[in-house]
Amino acid sequence: MKFILVLILNSLPFATDINVGLGIAVKTYLDDYLKLDTSTEERAAAKLQYADKYLPNSVNIAEDLDVAFNFFDALYEGVKTLGDKEVSKEDLAAWAGAKEYLAKRK
Repeated sequence: MKFILVLILNSLPFATDINVGLGIAVKTYLDDYLKLDTSTEERAAAKLQYADKYLPNSVNIAEDLDVAFNFFDALYEGVKTLGDKEVSKEDLAAWAGAKEYLAKRK
């Protein structure tokens, strides 16, 4: 039983230190550091400043964020094409809410 529990725990996302750290860094950037009332140019500069100030050993967090935003956008477009016959209205609303949340933070 203990072996199975270890297998399950090790297969969970964000189970390693690197994943946990990245998750905290991104959540902090999106929710605490970024100011929503700034222009697109100011947000781009803030992204670089955040990495330099708080994540000096990161390779390229600004580019990673852009890749993640673009990946989410592609997923969202795919989910929208499925419609409410394959995805519940509640799930479609959750995706739309996430899209709105991220759109303010790009």
